Amino acid sequence: MSNKYPYDIAISFAGEDRSIASQIAAQLKEGGVSVFYDEYETGTLWGKNLYDHLENIYAEQAKFCLMLISKHYANKSWTNQERKNAQARAFRQNEEYILPLRLDDTKIPGLSDTVAYIRFEDYSIEEIANLLLEKLDSANTRFQSSPPENKQGVSDPFKNIPMPNVQKSYSEKDKDNFLQKSFSFIKNYFSRGLSQLEERFQEIDTDLIEINNLRFAARIYRNGEKIHQCVVWNGGFGGFDQILYLEGSNINIHSDNSHNEYISVAEYENELRLNYSNMGFSNVNEDTSHISSEKCAQFLWTRFTNHLEL
Repeated sequence: MSNKYPYDIAISFAGEDRSIASQIAAQLKEGGVSVFYDEYETGTLWGKNLYDHLENIYAEQAKFCLMLISKHYANKSWTNQERKNAQARAFRQNEEYILPLRLDDTKIPGLSDTVAYIRFEDYSIEEIANLLLEKLDSANTRFQSSPPENKQGVSDPFKNIPMPNVQKSYSEKDKDNFLQKSFSFIKNYFSRGLSQLEERFQEIDTDLIEINNLRFAARIYRNGEKIHQCVVWNGGFGGFDQILYLEGSNINIHSDNSHNEYISVAEYENELRLNYSNMGFSNVNEDTSHISSEKCAQFLWTRFTNHLEL
């Protein structure tokens, strides 16, 4: 989205908060935002002097720095270095650059209480991504020059020539990549949800088993006894063009023989979305066609947990 900077958003976060950073990065990338998130840059970062390279990223290469503030962020040497570089940039340009997303109320050195922030608990991942898109749109408008005028002071007559709505074409690779990103988002959503279950209920333990890069299982225990589990995998009928879901306390998490729900990719209004099967057992009362990755993850998570008497 940006021509002035290589990255629209650089995300600064502690490793303990990676699940949140990953979900936001995926949502931004899906929205066409150029985002610096370390896992997207593995090949680029390989062999570099990270101290110098990351200093350049957070001080020079992004339009905004999204800072995930938490107790973990305050205690890490790498995040403190990223913070100092971002703060130097903010001081130099004398306008908003650091966008604080508070995961808790930890005080961060040099970050004034008067800097506006948002709380993670108040917004969904999709809503946070939309707020970032609004911020970028506002910045792009501010950076644009005024429209040219002719000698009589009349606005450029060629400015608003109507354009046809040309349908974008998506290849099989585009759809496969989108499905894999959606699967990764769902896995991160379940990981975060399981952690929150443990935090809320003392008698509950959970486990997320990453079987391989295309399959994971989630388990819930009460007082050490397994009470429910599910498996989610990227597969399909003869290929890998769907995400499938199966639940039950005694299921074989390695088997592909049955499923309760399936999710497929659909083209909708010039973008890729997901269709959720809603096979009659998940109590979803919303339209399950052409939904986002976040909404799909929410549907699966609700199916997984809505019948548990915790």
